[in-house]
Amino acid sequence: MKLYKKILLAVLAVVLILAACNIGLLKYAAQQGLGQLRMVRESVPIDTLLQDADYPDSLKAKLLLIKEIRKFAIDSLGLKDSPNYNAVYDLKGKPAAYVVQAAERFSVKKYLWKFPVVGALPYKGFFCEDDARREQQRLQSLGYDTRIVNPAGWSTMGWFKDPVLSSMLSRDEPFLAELIMHELTHSTIFVKDNSELNENIADYVGECGAKLYLASKYGDTASVIRRYSDIIADNEMLAQIFYAGYEIAEITCPTKYFEEASSINFGRSCKYGLGVLGTSFKYLLARLGIYKSKIF
Repeated sequence: MKLYKKILLAVLAVVLILAACNIGLLKYAAQQGLGQLRMVRESVPIDTLLQDADYPDSLKAKLLLIKEIRKFAIDSLGLKDSPNYNAVYDLKGKPAAYVVQAAERFSVKKYLWKFPVVGALPYKGFFCEDDARREQQRLQSLGYDTRIVNPAGWSTMGWFKDPVLSSMLSRDEPFLAELIMHELTHSTIFVKDNSELNENIADYVGECGAKLYLASKYGDTASVIRRYSDIIADNEMLAQIFYAGYEIAEITCPTKYFEEASSINFGRSCKYGLGVLGTSFKYLLARLGIYKSKIF
């Protein structure tokens, strides 16, 4: 037998052995790939929807915003000009995906799934809810705390053409801009085995990029920027944690406050404080069983 045939057979044998040892991973990759391909195949180009007389004008306005946001992200922020977010996938009111997350019990140490190419990630996504539930049950049997979340969006980092999910169109302009820029950042820069860095970069670009976009469109002092900056989501999150029966421990860190560190003034501080009191009042009403706000 010639040498090259021996080498070919040896390589084939190694491939078959690796495939046999990773049959579960190959099955998962095939399921996710087919699910993503289905989304790409069933997505409708934005330009087609804009020309559709039966498509609601309110949604057309959001699609025009997405085109505007995407152009700003590429031209002004230097994010990668990819085919992403040029088409819309209609979820028909259903969740786009189911993402499993886990951590050691009574700990913030995340469980990591290891994948080829992208490395270790603190989450595992599924298009089938039953598959996500099975993975959740497997981790719970090993003693992990788990949860399943429905993501607002995600990036396939250039492997597929990421569509606009129809659920995104319910977002207001600032948060739509933040989400689109966040996901476009993932397809622009990705560091293997460092999900925290990747998310922090995407969060920073998404939030700061949204403010730059709004300032370029409405002016630096526009009220829409102030409203976007003054959200009280952090306090709502704390109230939700307490409502679920968990406790919070404070970790102190050195902090320095100086004028340039914040743009908030007395009036906006008062508005923020009233918002915090409002959240606390909603929490109290929910705990007493009088009224349950939609945040709980």
